[in-house]
Amino acid sequence: KVIAQAVRKESKSASKLLLSKVGKTLMGRLSYIRHQNQQKSSFSTNGFVNGIQVSFADSQTNSFINRVLSANGLSNVIPTSSRKVERWDTWTSAQVVIGRNNGAGTNKTEFNLRSLNIGMDRRIAQDKIIGFALGLGKQDRTATGIDFSGDVDTKQYTLSSYGALELSNKGSIEAVLGVAKATHKVGKSNTLSADQGSNGFFASIAYRADLQAQSVDLSPFIRYDISRIKMKANDVLTNSETATDEAIALGIDISKTGNYEEGQLTRFVSVEYKSDLRR
Repeated sequence: KVIAQAVRKESKSASKLLLSKVGKTLMGRLSYIRHQNQQKSSFSTNGFVNGIQVSFADSQTNSFINRVLSANGLSNVIPTSSRKVERWDTWTSAQVVIGRNNGAGTNKTEFNLRSLNIGMDRRIAQDKIIGFALGLGKQDRTATGIDFSGDVDTKQYTLSSYGALELSNKGSIEAVLGVAKATHKVGKSNTLSADQGSNGFFASIAYRADLQAQSVDLSPFIRYDISRIKMKANDVLTNSETATDEAIALGIDISKTGNYEEGQLTRFVSVEYKSDLRR
């Protein structure tokens, strides 16, 4: 039972992180739509990756590769083509991490984060956007304690809707709503432990302003997030468990597009402060 509780704890953490990544991707997609007329680079905009982003688990290797790519006017994003179906625009956003990064100490966690989101959206009015997305997120975690060790592989599917109401020159109101279903598989371990499953939902609503100062795009925002994850009962843990998280976030996205050789390059930075309302 101690092992099963440890697996449940890791599973909840994995699901929470994956839901956060989906919400960030969809909010970023809404920002991308608003700026797509100016966006001419494959770099991410407001957290949205229009293509397949490849990175390395080892931070030093990842930093070195990114510096080399940036110095040559390239990025770690492989662009994917977007198609129009009737009046709907389709998109694909994926993140791939290569390698495993081990922690240190008595407890260590190995991560191999991967995600794939496929969506379609359209303007239903001049100032209104609506869209839908399917997502797959994976996270592999290894928890090692004094008397046990085991791998917990989480695979989570999401179905989401998202939209925005643009308020003329005053910014926009953005919203995301989705449901999730996950499986948490327990790999090799010196102690048997049953696999676990979970269901959940997540939602975000934000107000975002769009400003410009000396060719630099500024996008301050305030956002409310809520997510609820229900871990199902199994043969070891006969009671289900529900965890709810609420938070308020304040931040700003800063981007600048400039000429680089024969094309244009966009540089982007995001700063966010998030306060947990449940603590």
